Amino acid sequence: MIVRPIHRTSELARWRELAVALGGVVTHESDGWIELTYGSGALALHHAEAGAPDDGVTDLRLLVEEDSLPALERRLGPALATHGARLERRVMGHGEELRVIAADGAVVTFDPVLAPAAEPPAAHSPADPAPAGPTPTTAVQAIWYTPVVQEAADLLETLGLRRRIASDSGGWVDLRADGGGLAAVHAGRTVGTELAFEIAGPGAVGDAGAGDGDGGLLHELHARLTASGHDAALIDESYGVTLRVANPDAPDDVDARIWVSEWQGELYGYTVAHDDGAVDDAEHETAAG
Repeated sequence: MIVRPIHRTSELARWRELAVALGGVVTHESDGWIELTYGSGALALHHAEAGAPDDGVTDLRLLVEEDSLPALERRLGPALATHGARLERRVMGHGEELRVIAADGAVVTFDPVLAPAAEPPAAHSPADPAPAGPTPTTAVQAIWYTPVVQEAADLLETLGLRRRIASDSGGWVDLRADGGGLAAVHAGRTVGTELAFEIAGPGAVGDAGAGDGDGGLLHELHARLTASGHDAALIDESYGVTLRVANPDAPDDVDARIWVSEWQGELYGYTVAHDDGAVDDAEHETAAG
């Protein structure tokens, strides 16, 4: 399972440029559709008409093998009832998909991993950096805002993600997929999904306990982004450094900026979960909560 959000935008070319600058490698490109892979997780960009209801909207989606959809449907059907959620199977242009509609109205979709076409379109333009593989320090993160944080996090665990970090205040939980990518739940008055990114030391993306979180990686990324003409600002706060990048959908809207955080090796006010079920009380707060 891989976390691969779909971001719909009328600014497809600008989003493509930014997504590559943030560490993505374009793996497929066709009319109105771009797929990128990162050190952990993936991202798809889909054209939307300017001003349409879905312009600037991010969908939380999980990639799974196509032949696993029937088994997922059988397993999740009874389990979702305990979360007040329901399951829908839909046939789309790309094939079948499973939609999980949460009690708060949010939707998490299982997308099939499709076999590539016999002659796929060119994945890279001459302007792209040499495709040496995904940058190992970048993770894609889909953030689900909701008034019911714990219920949403429990649902994501039922769907197959593994809990990674939870704030002691109850306002933040993030989880990782075994195949890559992060999903997080953040307290919010309204329900919605936001695209974000996290960076860590090479080989440490998405792994609790890896990286020192001193902000050095964000400073390097900030330098690269500004040198290539992107509007980005470092935010130095008491608990660490974060990077906010102008959103191509609304470049002048400060509130719409894209969050890029650096993995914090030490955390205060958070609990870190391990694969064996053990938890650590952390020591320094992250920028996430």
